[in-house]
Amino acid sequence: MVYNKHEWQDNELITADKLNNIEDSLLEQSRPSLPLKYMGMSMTYNENEESRLSQVISAYSGTVKQASLTNMVSISGNTSSDPVSSTYQKIQTAIHNITDAGMKVIMLKPHIGPNRNDGFAKFKYIPDDINAFFTAYKNIILMQAGLCVDENIPILCVSNELDSLINETYKSYWVDIIDTLRNNYPSLLLTAAVAGAYGENQKVIYNLVDIIGINWYPEYYYGKINGVVDIPSNDVLSQMLLNYHANDSENPDAKKDIFYFSQLAETLNKPIYFTETGIMPTTDGLNQLLTTQTTTNFYEAQAAMLEAFWSTIAPSKNVVGINYWNAQEPFNITDLNNNITSVAELTWIRLQEEYLQ
Repeated sequence: MVYNKHEWQDNELITADKLNNIEDSLLEQSRPSLPLKYMGMSMTYNENEESRLSQVISAYSGTVKQASLTNMVSISGNTSSDPVSSTYQKIQTAIHNITDAGMKVIMLKPHIGPNRNDGFAKFKYIPDDINAFFTAYKNIILMQAGLCVDENIPILCVSNELDSLINETYKSYWVDIIDTLRNNYPSLLLTAAVAGAYGENQKVIYNLVDIIGINWYPEYYYGKINGVVDIPSNDVLSQMLLNYHANDSENPDAKKDIFYFSQLAETLNKPIYFTETGIMPTTDGLNQLLTTQTTTNFYEAQAAMLEAFWSTIAPSKNVVGINYWNAQEPFNITDLNNNITSVAELTWIRLQEEYLQ
């Protein structure tokens, strides 16, 4: 059956089985459904708090097979044009610490923030001196590309949520960076992680890279959850996930996100990597990204989220990878201070065996 894309967008609820039928109708060539090539647990190296990564590595050793390494790039102020990366040697040491614990690093992902603060609203960032910024940023990206090749890391994320710098005005800077990467590191896969991936501007960067990177934090349930008995079934959470769309200011056409992403993959003929997704271990974690609760360690909510996201999204023909954000607090799926195995961690282990090729 061939589905009319406008009918699906406007009138019908999507189920997991129907998603692949939708993709069949969108794609010129039907591709077989494959296991995930990349299933990463995001870990962060921040030289302001170097011991934190060591704690994370210890907590997840034996649980996680693949890690995506975020490394913080510092700027001196909210609109400063002076990005400074940690040195090659410091990032390399972080990589070795992860690999020595039995995990494969699959991606380097530099994040920009004042004094290495990852809570910075990167999507609003416009540096005061564009030329100075891109000159420095290009050098950072080239250094990290060299690290990827030297350490056998397959993917480099050239931009994380720098949405305000992704448009035709700044396209020449990105073309210059990526052309240089292609000339010097032709085997390295490139992606760009965009917050939401809505609109035409994102295609400026997506057209240049190999993989569509999307940081996506959908909501899963709008009802009240006080405890385990209130967590909806996987079918309910999956249905919500498939029919979720971003708020109207981001997505004015109110397209279902997953439908939009499938269209994007079809239009650009490129696979999708969900470079970030996750929830907090709280009773309102399935309702919203940032908690209003003080009670944490409700790992049952995260277990439900992991099951819903992976069972719904991972089988998609267009999806090659999913990263969980983040191994450390406040999104951690296990207690970092005690040697326990949470229900969310057990779910991760099972999904890893099921979906990671």
